[in-house]
Amino acid sequence: MFSRNKKWFRSIVFAVLAAFSFTYVLPTQIFAAEKRMEYALEQWKTQGIQPLSEPVQQETANTELQNLMLQLDQAYQALDEHVTKQDLKQLKETLKQLDQELKEAGKRVEQEFKEHGVKLNKLKAANGLARNDAFQAEFMQQYGELQSIMKELRQMVSKGQSFKHLDASDIQEKLLQLKQLMSPERPEASIGTELPHRDVTREPAEPITGNGGSAAFMAASADAQTLLSLPYVPEAADLEATKETRMTPELESKAQEIGSNPVKLYEYVRNHIDFVPYYGSRKGASGALLEQSGNDMDQASLLISLLRYHDIPARYVKGVVDFPAARVQNWVDAETPEAAIRTLGALGIPVTGIVSQGKLSEIRMEHVWVEAYVPYGDGRGLPGTAGDSIWVPLDPSFKQYKYTTGLDFEEIGGWDEQNFQNMLLTGERSGDLLSTTNLDLLGYQDKVGASMDAIQAYIEEHQLENGQIEALIGGKEIIPQQLRALPLSLPAKLVEVQEEFREVTDTDSDRVTFAISGANPFGLSFSSAPDFVYEASAVDLYGKKITLSWIPATKEDEAIIASYGGLFQTPAYLVKVKPVLYMDGEAVATGTAVGLAYQQQFTMTMHAPGHAPQKIVNPVTAGGFYAVVLNYGHMSSSQLSQIQESLDQIKGSVTEQTMYTNEALGEILHAAGSSYFAQVDVNDAIMSARLKVNVNPMLRELMTGYNVSVGYMFMSPVQISEGGLYIDVDHNVYSVVSKNGDKQSQKAFMLGSGVYASAMEHAIYEQILNLPSVSAIRILEEANERAVPIYTVSKSNIATVLPKLQVSSMVKSDITNAVNQGRIAIIPEHNIQFYDWNGTGYIVLDPNTGAAGYMLSGGTAGGSSALAVGLAALVAIIDLVLMILSTAALLAAGTLVGGILGLVMLALTISFAIQIMDLMMQYYLYGDSEAGQALITEAIIGILAAIGGGILAKVLPGLAKFADDAIQAIKNLLKNTDPVERIARDYGDDFLDDVLRNSGTDSVDDVVKAIDDLQKAGASKELIDDVGSQYGKEGLDRVRDLLNKGLDESQIRQILDSKIGLDDAVKLADNGIHPSQYDQFGIKDSTEAAEAAKQLDNGFSAADLRSLAGEKIYPSDFDALDIKTPADAAAIVNALQNGTAQGLSFSTGRGGEAFLRALAGVDKTPGTTQFYRQISDPALGNRFIDVYDAASKTAYESKVGYMTLTDSIREQVLKDAWLLKNDPNTVQHVEWHFFTSGVTGRAGPSGPLEQFLTSNGITVVKHY
Repeated sequence: MFSRNKKWFRSIVFAVLAAFSFTYVLPTQIFAAEKRMEYALEQWKTQGIQPLSEPVQQETANTELQNLMLQLDQAYQALDEHVTKQDLKQLKETLKQLDQELKEAGKRVEQEFKEHGVKLNKLKAANGLARNDAFQAEFMQQYGELQSIMKELRQMVSKGQSFKHLDASDIQEKLLQLKQLMSPERPEASIGTELPHRDVTREPAEPITGNGGSAAFMAASADAQTLLSLPYVPEAADLEATKETRMTPELESKAQEIGSNPVKLYEYVRNHIDFVPYYGSRKGASGALLEQSGNDMDQASLLISLLRYHDIPARYVKGVVDFPAARVQNWVDAETPEAAIRTLGALGIPVTGIVSQGKLSEIRMEHVWVEAYVPYGDGRGLPGTAGDSIWVPLDPSFKQYKYTTGLDFEEIGGWDEQNFQNMLLTGERSGDLLSTTNLDLLGYQDKVGASMDAIQAYIEEHQLENGQIEALIGGKEIIPQQLRALPLSLPAKLVEVQEEFREVTDTDSDRVTFAISGANPFGLSFSSAPDFVYEASAVDLYGKKITLSWIPATKEDEAIIASYGGLFQTPAYLVKVKPVLYMDGEAVATGTAVGLAYQQQFTMTMHAPGHAPQKIVNPVTAGGFYAVVLNYGHMSSSQLSQIQESLDQIKGSVTEQTMYTNEALGEILHAAGSSYFAQVDVNDAIMSARLKVNVNPMLRELMTGYNVSVGYMFMSPVQISEGGLYIDVDHNVYSVVSKNGDKQSQKAFMLGSGVYASAMEHAIYEQILNLPSVSAIRILEEANERAVPIYTVSKSNIATVLPKLQVSSMVKSDITNAVNQGRIAIIPEHNIQFYDWNGTGYIVLDPNTGAAGYMLSGGTAGGSSALAVGLAALVAIIDLVLMILSTAALLAAGTLVGGILGLVMLALTISFAIQIMDLMMQYYLYGDSEAGQALITEAIIGILAAIGGGILAKVLPGLAKFADDAIQAIKNLLKNTDPVERIARDYGDDFLDDVLRNSGTDSVDDVVKAIDDLQKAGASKELIDDVGSQYGKEGLDRVRDLLNKGLDESQIRQILDSKIGLDDAVKLADNGIHPSQYDQFGIKDSTEAAEAAKQLDNGFSAADLRSLAGEKIYPSDFDALDIKTPADAAAIVNALQNGTAQGLSFSTGRGGEAFLRALAGVDKTPGTTQFYRQISDPALGNRFIDVYDAASKTAYESKVGYMTLTDSIREQVLKDAWLLKNDPNTVQHVEWHFFTSGVTGRAGPSGPLEQFLTSNGITVVKHY
């Protein structure tokens, strides 16, 4: 899976500086960073990134309870498999064996409880002793119940010689009871009603006027005091530092650098700080300086901070002003006044347009500026100015920009939409078109890479590699003002002053509330009041390391943990712990005692001025370790430098014993989250530039954490062990406004940025850990590569698709809830094993906006390491984390050329994909939902191709090196055992990597045995290599079965080349269907093979399949044609032979399409059915044809049910008429076929529709 591309980055120093240009750093920091980067690059080149030298913790049982826990889980899986396969002999043997094993295990566990009691007595731990006794009593009661159910099950199965003689429902009921005791399904967090990655753009609200007052700058002197809300004469409060304006080392340094000249202080903010349109206070003075950006309020805070530092009284003023529309367009980079208003108002700024003489000439908005008390005679604020001091209005945030355009990447790279559409035609679709898989992503990636190489060559030829980044992608710079004196007035027409104030109130500030509540040993039901609530302004949290962890609840708990050798060696039921929230290592809130490994609910509430509070709810495990990372707009290099310095200070002293602390693990988690956001920010900037949208984020949040592994016995935690790192990006919200009103570009940005952000959720830990990780995008890519069907689930098909999904009930519930809210879900058919991670990844998408949740099973909107990572391994990666930080792995690119271009190609792919999605939505919204159901799946998978494989390795720093070093790190993980070394020696590291990826690290011994069995059966080394690489241990076992059934190696290779599932191939062979005969049964690919195997299980014979395939009805057509019995099949065959479906009915339009395809004699191959045609008339849009016969140049349209001449139907007719008239080389005939609906019992076109069709040259065929 991982790219073996060894091409390294060419100009990493410049790439890093480009990254810094996106994160708005100070010139001095850029210079210092450049020197660090040069040194780091040299170290990287000479030393390389070293793989982990410490083994990753593997899950091993070290107590009798853990042994029993693992034994019960494995036993249940075996019992379930025996019942599913109806293998009564094995079921009886397993039950008999379990009876004896459980009796012996019970005695060992009872002895272990006694040993705990002895230890606790010695410690005089009364509470611990009481907990031990209570848990033992609970255990014995549940254990007795388990043995009772097992006995009943043994008695049931003893009554029969086969499953035919048994009551299957009674056995299933007992098996379900055992599941609840032995292997219960863990509850998972739901995605909820708000998608994590979403566009929160609002319709602008008009500024409120009519209650205005006055401000000091409007008064001629102190004589006007009665009109003012604050005294005219400055007071001490006008010089005091507030949370927004307080000094930091960076602010103090900048204030000293500029000096006390108020003109220069104003010029600095006016000429250097980029304007970003959000509402209220978020970053404060410090954040605005470090990020070199801010809105009107934050730029005012920065100027006030600098002025007050030099003892110049300063205040805020809020009011309503009118700006010239053309200047506002320039200010916010909008191509129309309307787009400028939407950009300003998207995050809550009250704004409206003023129309004069029929033209929108001015823009009225609420605005904040500064008034400063300075000597203002002839020198107007210059040092040494004579005369009285007065209040002067200063607006640093309003400015004008010079814009530059970038290169024409499409032209230079020879790239067009056809590349994308050709890739979409390579995949497999099911007959009902509900699923897609096996798209040729590698071929597409090769084309993307070729385009990137062409553009890179162009840049090198024109010597642009050392130029400014704006020369490549375009950009902007502030047009500076060089003032000799302070301005006389505001740069806008003042409508009214609303408020004059010295410090920002909470209601005008972004704030975050943290709370923790509940305590549940197994589930996620939390009803109690919060244990703690802590609220802070965003300004106070800026740059802080925010962590959540647990401490022993009492001295006794602390002593118990110490006596067992640490948290991970202590039985969970013996101690209690308390949650603690830390800010930069200082405890700010502490909760009440809960059981170790209990689930709690951690809630963050984001408060933004003018917005309803947004709650973010996460389940957390008592004993785990978590960090919260906030992104204020662009992750500043100063924050990253601080993390680097903190890690640098402790790296020599951190040990395995001290890793689980704020100073060590907290810093690593903080680094991971911050690096993630920084790289995503750069992609957002590039993509927004390519799509011509203004993107302004709200305060965003993610959680990173160390997920401890919890062992449960009868749904109570008994042990925690070392786990893995994860990231959950659950509040990634923006306003996205097109610069020219193109809403499609807004949707494209949301989709593209979401896919890239999901890819980063696995890439961030591959960068840092040098070990494989998972995300929703990684799982979907794996599913496509393994030919696992990928479904798009919507309201129109959920009843059909949901039963096909072999995923947890929690995931099914999440998908059901999402679909009921009008969303769609993209998900593989079954769980994916990826190294030691097993589960699914799926996307919940709002097709109207592009908002989405990129989810992993378990409720995480993020990514996770695919292998457990021990604390010793974390000690070993500190140098690697420092390397990633110091080489600024913050730009989502490997070089300026490779990385920037990789992201540009992603943006192009997104724009193509969104067109296809939009067409699908037209069908979906207007009632013909089947007409494009699989299209969105193909579009999503196509987007994956733009970042998958070698492309992602080019885009993300460290991944190319990771791809080379990962297997060595995994071998270290497995401690280089003999089986591992044997596999690597005989078949190579790549083979070992592929096997572990498919089957997990605990499969090594079984793989060696499977290889031995195949060698004895005469399988060649090449066959073993191919099978193990594609399918892992399970594939090796299935090939052994195929050889035993008489298939030869050439037939097995035919199966492999078709990517047909080996389980399906075994089922087919069992029914006498061998690869040389597949065409006779309509088995052309993995999808058809899987459907054929399913239909054989459903009672159809091989002869039934052969008969239907002769009429071009393939196994995957059965569901669409409502074929449930051989009698149904015979009716379809009879109808086709008669040339009409009269007397038949279909539940969905897919049935009509399948019937038409068979009637026309068209093979179901990409490019012939669901044929895509471009229409040059923009008023019509493009067209997907249901069935296309290239030989006769005939397009067929299927309509099931009664149809009238609606707007959407009229549009389809006009498209077909356009094709007849303007595309004769492709379409010479169009036929619309009408079938009876099995749902309504109705059929046919209405009179007006039939007349409209015939008048446009379209043939009407009625099958009723």
